[in-house]
Amino acid sequence: MLAARAKRAIRNPTSWFFIWVLSMGVLWSFAQPLYGSPDETAHVVKAVATADLQFSGRTTIGDFGFESKVFKVPQAYSQGLPFLSCILAADRPSAACLGPFLQGSNKVEVPSSAAHYPPTYYALVGPVGLMFPGSGGFYAMRLVSSLLTAIVGAWAFRLALLHGSKTRAVGVVIAFSPMAFSLSGAVNPHGLEIAGAILFWVSCLTALEKLRAHQAISRRLIGAVLVSTFLFATVRPAAFFWMIPVIALIILFSGPRSSVRSLIRKYQGRILSVIVSSGVLLSMALYKLSGIGTAVGGGTEPGLPTYAQNLEAAFDRGDEYFRFMFGWFGWVEFAAPPLAFFLCIGAIALAIGFSSLVAGSKKTLIVILCLAAVVFIPIISEGIKAKTSGFGYQGRYTLALEVGLPILAMWVRGSRLNRSDTRTFSVLAIGTSALASILCLNFALQRYTVGLNGRKFWMLSPDWLPPGGLPLIALLALVIGTSLMAFTYLLVRLPD
Repeated sequence: MLAARAKRAIRNPTSWFFIWVLSMGVLWSFAQPLYGSPDETAHVVKAVATADLQFSGRTTIGDFGFESKVFKVPQAYSQGLPFLSCILAADRPSAACLGPFLQGSNKVEVPSSAAHYPPTYYALVGPVGLMFPGSGGFYAMRLVSSLLTAIVGAWAFRLALLHGSKTRAVGVVIAFSPMAFSLSGAVNPHGLEIAGAILFWVSCLTALEKLRAHQAISRRLIGAVLVSTFLFATVRPAAFFWMIPVIALIILFSGPRSSVRSLIRKYQGRILSVIVSSGVLLSMALYKLSGIGTAVGGGTEPGLPTYAQNLEAAFDRGDEYFRFMFGWFGWVEFAAPPLAFFLCIGAIALAIGFSSLVAGSKKTLIVILCLAAVVFIPIISEGIKAKTSGFGYQGRYTLALEVGLPILAMWVRGSRLNRSDTRTFSVLAIGTSALASILCLNFALQRYTVGLNGRKFWMLSPDWLPPGGLPLIALLALVIGTSLMAFTYLLVRLPD
């Protein structure tokens, strides 16, 4: 029995996709020095405090002048930016300059600017950090974060494959950008938010398709919609800001008249409507209660006097919002290599090209509309809020919306391409997207082992290495390469 199950798992592309996402996240977990991910100083304190059932504290000013709450956490998690500051110097040296990581379980007061965030993510990753205070607990929280992202991502992949086709599963593969992997390998709710958003796109598109085809929706599919809605709504603050355009695009893509009619008239449609609308309302309520003060992030640069000036300034920065969505690592200190960025764009271009060849003009138009939303919503939102909250938008904030672009593009059905053409599209799209993520991971390893301006072949004489050293990196690299080839091979062999 166990042997049969193991054989089925080995032949299942979903199993290998899970290993691919997990191993990428795990290697990112070790590639970045502790506190090396954006805002990780605040998220670590919030996670451990949540596990200790501390949900609020006195108000103070934290990192970069942001309003924060003070929590009592083990001394091991009190170092924050002072520990990391040396590698943020102008010449961006390697992580060898870091001193020993502080250990100790005695509790001290530490501020966190993530105090207003919903507790969902932190309740999942924080307990292991509280149980093992120190560097071991820190890495364990990162690994739990990677595991959660991989589980939710594999769930979306399986749904797309089970209820759709292999090309739909390819859309899920492309949705995992280099930023998604780097955030999954950190104590940061963005990784789980992105995976939850991917599952939300896939489960809602699948459910609407079944409703319009007068097919029953299984309990498992309803469960996927429920879980993804909850994750999307409660992992990050102000999720409704992204949920509303995502829902609108899904309905437009599925056919607005028939979709709305099915959601209103059919019993299962009403259940789905209640689940999703409750998620949006829950997100709004959490935002209102949190008092976080801005829908899309805090400001790090003062705004201009008028809305027109702010919109113009945001438009000038629009290309940065778009580029940095695919790779802006560390404390926004180094961007993805140009080749990796163009590979990310190439993967999306392949998906849109596939859509235009296979789908009708209306479906392709919605895909283009999604692309326009990805480009212009950040510009408009930042331009509007900058007058009162300042400029502070980062490309990663858009990923919950952007992941729908390749999913929509590859969701179409059609008979204009034969099996050979579809296989070629799938291999090219997966290979292009995966190569971009691997290049960014290698670049991050170079950044921290020998410094941003150090040797390209960093593995020959590294100045710093994560726990496990080169043997662990080599082992994870082998797992990454094997799982990538395995799920790609098994996927493209499936019938269309």
